[in-house]
Amino acid sequence: GKHMVLDDWSECPSCKFPSLYAEFTRRVAEDKTCAMCNKPVNPNDIEKLNEDQARSLLIADQQDDKKNKKSDGVNSPVGDDPSTPRSFDGDGNQKGVKVDTDRD
Repeated sequence: GKHMVLDDWSECPSCKFPSLYAEFTRRVAEDKTCAMCNKPVNPNDIEKLNEDQARSLLIADQQDDKKNKKSDGVNSPVGDDPSTPRSFDGDGNQKGVKVDTDRD
């Protein structure tokens, strides 16, 4: 997979799964569906989030993970290793996962 970048962030209008805007709009133009939920997606409904919006989603996800950890003692998995907890730094970047903010 590709690294998520704050300046190319979007999400599926149906399932809210995060995706790269450029890749998601290209895929939806071809397949007309989200790869995660398989629901139809209108390309006009895909919103490219600005960096502040993307960062806010990451921070909200971190807060949800903390609440879930307190309530059920289980951490949300990252990647293929279910024993790896999600963790974010003060900027909303996931620790251990590279979030590219510089574009070549």
